[in-house]
Amino acid sequence: MLLQPGQTAPIVRQLGFPGDASTYYVQAVIRKSSTGVIVKTVNLTDQGGQRFTGSFSVPGDVSGLGYYLDITSTVYTDSAYTTLSDIYQITNEPYYVRNLVPNNGGGGSYGGDYTDYKKIEEMIKRYIESIEIPKIPTYKEVDLSPVAELRASVEAKMDTLHTEIGKVEGKVAETGDELSVLINSKPNFQETNLDPLSEKIDDLKSHINGLLSDESADENVINTVVKAVEKSTEEVIEAFAKSDGVEEKTRGLDEMAAEMIEKLQSIRENKKVETKKEEKEPEDEGIDYLELAKKVTS
Repeated sequence: MLLQPGQTAPIVRQLGFPGDASTYYVQAVIRKSSTGVIVKTVNLTDQGGQRFTGSFSVPGDVSGLGYYLDITSTVYTDSAYTTLSDIYQITNEPYYVRNLVPNNGGGGSYGGDYTDYKKIEEMIKRYIESIEIPKIPTYKEVDLSPVAELRASVEAKMDTLHTEIGKVEGKVAETGDELSVLINSKPNFQETNLDPLSEKIDDLKSHINGLLSDESADENVINTVVKAVEKSTEEVIEAFAKSDGVEEKTRGLDEMAAEMIEKLQSIRENKKVETKKEEKEPEDEGIDYLELAKKVTS
């Protein structure tokens, strides 16, 4: 059951046996349900027919949120309200109290206390305004232009680096192409045929050895050997020069032949000297020039 704060609320207790003619006394105790505090005790009036009634003034709702009351009614057999009836039980009924119709103090259908929500709202507003809210510090705006300039500089250098890398890659590619062309266009040299050279050298050796094998060979023999060497050397060089890329080798062969001729000529001069000595001193034995010439040509 809903009750309005400040109203006069009825209390009713109806006993359960209409044929019971005994006299009874009923007492009602009103309490706040949340605390158990007794608000009021009311001795109900016997209206006859086992009906008992009374009333009480409902307390105000200070919180404005409503609250509960409960009414406990007890049946006694004496007017002093000390002896409980052994027939009728103790009953308890809950009630909800809430302010529904404001009363501005000028009376109303219920009268009594009321909750001024407008006043509560103003109180809350003033309380909120009284709270000191700490000020948020203001910070100086950071100048990021140097960072932006540095970033732009780095990006520009990176672009330049990429460009240079591209140029290097292009040069490498061009060099690779040129190298490939050079490799593919290299001259295809044929193997030099040294058989003519070998034949001339063998012929030269055979010819010299044949001339020097004659024990009676004298200055004429040596002169013949010198001339043969000169001629054979020219023929060898001429044949060797017909081969590709042998200029250095030809020069070396030419020097070798010149050195051989120089030695043979030295032998010839020495033999002339020795011949003169033999004319003066016939008893001395001559030098084995033939053997010496063989050593030179070996």
